[in-house]
Amino acid sequence: MILNLQADDVASYNQARTEQVVFRTNDRLLVFSGDDHLDWLQGQLTQNLLPARPGDSTAFAIASATGQIQGYGRLYWGERDTTVIADVTSAYALQERVQRFVILEDVELAMPNVRVWSAQGPLASDLPADGWWHDRFGLGGFDFALPIEGEHHTSLTPLAQDLLRMESGWPVMGIDTTEKTLVAELGEWFVGQTVHYEKGCYTGQEILMRIYSRGHVNRSRVGLLLEDPIENLADITDPDGQVCGSTQQVAVSPRLGPIATGLLRTEAMGKQLWVGKAKARAVALPFPESR
Repeated sequence: MILNLQADDVASYNQARTEQVVFRTNDRLLVFSGDDHLDWLQGQLTQNLLPARPGDSTAFAIASATGQIQGYGRLYWGERDTTVIADVTSAYALQERVQRFVILEDVELAMPNVRVWSAQGPLASDLPADGWWHDRFGLGGFDFALPIEGEHHTSLTPLAQDLLRMESGWPVMGIDTTEKTLVAELGEWFVGQTVHYEKGCYTGQEILMRIYSRGHVNRSRVGLLLEDPIENLADITDPDGQVCGSTQQVAVSPRLGPIATGLLRTEAMGKQLWVGKAKARAVALPFPESR
């Protein structure tokens, strides 16, 4: 994905980093209830859910039986139910599991007919009574729900949102991932946010534990600081000209200059790299505050 920011996108991006922006997300709201719903979710998600108390929240991932990423999101504990905010792909993955795997358990899933909105930025601190803390870009912020009907003000352009998300390290399902991408390939930061290796059995645990015990994956999602802008997605090559990775998103950041994200083979980390004809340096995600 190529992010070609225009002047209004840059202004919106800068506002998010210094003040506050409000925008409609493409996420879905899911509400789980029933006496067995937490135990059932514990067996479906990569995060440990059982020690939490009402008001707590955590990020999680959804893995296939062979360890591939099928989605991720954020979960919020309530007194009697559990709310999940996730993108469309991830919400569908959870909904499909409910339909396939809830048999005798007391588990109910509701998907309220609302849209998920978000306020993000250093000044986004007035959480509404029915809101959920959700720091999407590492700047502070929260989500809230509004009825689908009616017009509401938005102050973040779609391209600025895409760039902020890119810099924050959170992947876009279907762009930063494929059906073959392992959860563990999304980088140490993502795994640290979403995976609990000491919890009990869950879908995909065997593969994730095998990778964890081995100590590394063959490739990881990384950020790339480029010396020059590039116009198209390109392979990542090492000093010998060998292809060692591929790019997923490319942009010129008002803060960092030319950047990209991509999947890079582990042995190429720390080497001088090229993306197309531009020299590049791989960094762990999220992107650093400066080059």
